Amino acid sequence: MNPADAIDKTKTAAVLLPGDGERINVIGNSQTIKLDGQMTNGLFAMIEQNNKEGAGVPLHVHTREDETLYVCEGEVLFRVGEIEILAPTGTTVYLPRGSSSRLSREQTDACVAGRLPGGSRKNVSQIKRIAARPAEYGESHRDLCRVRYLLPVAQTA
Repeated sequence: MNPADAIDKTKTAAVLLPGDGERINVIGNSQTIKLDGQMTNGLFAMIEQNNKEGAGVPLHVHTREDETLYVCEGEVLFRVGEIEILAPTGTTVYLPRGSSSRLSREQTDACVAGRLPGGSRKNVSQIKRIAARPAEYGESHRDLCRVRYLLPVAQTA
């Protein structure tokens, strides 16, 4: 599909000010959905991340979306495949679907994540439900990964 054909011309432009958007907590990873697939007709999603030292996401693989992360402030430790890099402010990381990755915060940081194609509101509501009651859903990160179409990657000792 041509991206121009996917644009819903009946939708209006959106301006989201600081603090605007839907806030969710994903395994201690604080995210604000700025734009989701419903708003962009499935083309992309944009997520703001503001995290404290020690927050992160376990090793996983996105099976349905590419992801780009930009470090706005602070430092983030990324593992992409077998490579680990301490990414300072200004770093961009591109993760095509099928790539294994993990990120952890070495200090308080702010990042912007873009995902192609954009996720749906259904995914966001499922993530919020699991994050709010992890005991009810079992091992939260595995259930979360399953809901988000991610595959957890087994850790080796």
